[in-house]
Amino acid sequence: MLYLFTHSPRLFVNLIVLYVIKQMLKVFYVFPINEKKIIFVSYGGKQISCNPYYIYKRIKVKDPHKYIVYWVSSSLKRDRIFKEDYLLYNKGIKYLFHLLTAKVIIENDGLKPYIPIRRKQLLINTWHGGGLFKKNFGRATTSEMVYISYLRKITKNNIKLYLSSCRAWTDIVARVTFAYCGEVLKSGFPRNDLFFGTTDKIAIDVKKYFSIPIENKIILYAPTFRGGTRGIRKGVSDLEIIDVKAIIENLEIKTGNKYCFLFRGHHASDEKFIEGVLDASSYPDMQELLAAADIFISDYSSCLWDYSLSYRPCFIYAPDFDTYSKSPGFESDYREWPFPIAKSNESLLREMDIFNSSNYVDKVKKYHNQYGSYEKGTAADSVLDYIANWNM
Repeated sequence: MLYLFTHSPRLFVNLIVLYVIKQMLKVFYVFPINEKKIIFVSYGGKQISCNPYYIYKRIKVKDPHKYIVYWVSSSLKRDRIFKEDYLLYNKGIKYLFHLLTAKVIIENDGLKPYIPIRRKQLLINTWHGGGLFKKNFGRATTSEMVYISYLRKITKNNIKLYLSSCRAWTDIVARVTFAYCGEVLKSGFPRNDLFFGTTDKIAIDVKKYFSIPIENKIILYAPTFRGGTRGIRKGVSDLEIIDVKAIIENLEIKTGNKYCFLFRGHHASDEKFIEGVLDASSYPDMQELLAAADIFISDYSSCLWDYSLSYRPCFIYAPDFDTYSKSPGFESDYREWPFPIAKSNESLLREMDIFNSSNYVDKVKKYHNQYGSYEKGTAADSVLDYIANWNM
């Protein structure tokens, strides 16, 4: 605290304000906890997506009437939930009331640190990134890192359970980066359960959505967000633009198939992309896009981990790879990753030409084993079993 007081008074004041607000919000403790109420929050209420959504979907299949369900959504669009369930705006008295009287809260990105979660509430953080790629908070200043460490101390005791995709994520991110000492469910990610069944129908639905001929193949390009804690809107438009035309032409000559190119922007970035591609940035479910894609191209996104479960061709296109590897850096040794790495359009085309599917599958299996994958296709059921047996 003394460091922030002397080096960043603004962040020091932020901590004081957060503490005061947190104490004031404990007024909601006068209301009893509803044992049947469960609240889902994805990316702070920006979306109805990711791991919380796939847990929600499983609930509606296994026991649709067991819980009173609320979804937090800033848009309040009823486009992905059942009519009998409730939508909440992610601000205001009503939101705080339901949040602090729900027995179970499932979220994927961390609640605001001023929320005073109660001891008898079960807060599950599913997180939103499997595997080990780019560093969390890698671009933060020293003052920001000190500030973040205090926020972690404030919030980590609220979380009763983290979900983990693999042993390496638990050891490095949960235990070290997040300094979390609580329980971790070795379940894999609920959003990845779909890779353990047939994805044919998903692919057909995605193609219909974008008016893509059923016989065409899909290339999905989804680079990660390159911003930092200070709201930097840096993305792929600052780099060498991927050569969509050359990729499609090269693949069509090599395989004899027709290809369509989808671009998926990161949810934290508002950049627009090049002409001639189908913009999938507003499509509601990234996992469905991954399930439909025949080829995936990214850079340091955690979706690399997700897509590796399909064993389909996956490439890293990262013109800033050399500088990015130094700052902010990676959580693991990139030489252990199974994905071909291209630092230019020329090298990307070359990697696609020499790609060997059998060798790639062997590398992915080795990678999963080395990092201790927990993915089995039963993550959502594991979470529901945990909730059913949890007592405080």
